[in-house]
Amino acid sequence: MLASLPLMPEWYLAVLGLAAVTALGAIWMPLLAAGPLLLIALAAPLGQAVFAAARATFPERAGARAWRQHLLTGLLHLVQPMARLSGRIEYGLTPWRRRGRGLALPFAFTESAWREEWQSIEARTQTIASSLKRQEAAWQPGGDFDAWDFEVRGGMFSSARLISSVEEHGGGHQLVLFRAWPEISNFALAVIGATSGLALAAGIDGAWSAAAVLALTAGAITLRSFWEAALALGVVKSTLWEYRDAAR
Repeated sequence: MLASLPLMPEWYLAVLGLAAVTALGAIWMPLLAAGPLLLIALAAPLGQAVFAAARATFPERAGARAWRQHLLTGLLHLVQPMARLSGRIEYGLTPWRRRGRGLALPFAFTESAWREEWQSIEARTQTIASSLKRQEAAWQPGGDFDAWDFEVRGGMFSSARLISSVEEHGGGHQLVLFRAWPEISNFALAVIGATSGLALAAGIDGAWSAAAVLALTAGAITLRSFWEAALALGVVKSTLWEYRDAAR
């Protein structure tokens, strides 16, 4: 799993982030500590490309031209993640791409739907899943041990989770209860915490320019996290309204 990380297009976004932090070391020296991490991040895909090129085999008749084929193989392994990242950005297939429609306040909410006809759990799950697909939302169902039924992603940093329950009222009548809430990823919380801590340390050290950049970065990621949560909850709310209207 870890060995495959440098093959991901997002790896180069991490490289850009480390490069930006290292560059800030020009105005606040402690940030130069990110330099070794930047070198490791750059060396990882290079090392994998060299390893893949060394393992490649070619027909014996290649002879003296084999080294060129090894070199080409290494270069292809190196540029392939960058080409994938470029394609994702060009065609909008990015982690920050907006999916679905609607917008809601990034806070937990509840909804309910009254059904005159009985519906199984499986049918209800399929109905909600179909609605999410129609909205082109990025979603996944909950597992057997998850405390939620659906997770809808709003982007790289945040998502919304949905759980449902049913009150049986006899005669096939049902009251379906829903609860949805925002979920900010551990990655976002870690980045916000790290940049905020560094901003505070830079301010204490008197490096106000670095502190301002770091504080703005933390603020931007925080706002983006809330925005993505609002997008995801908007998709969930639209889905539940559609389900409620269809149940009447």
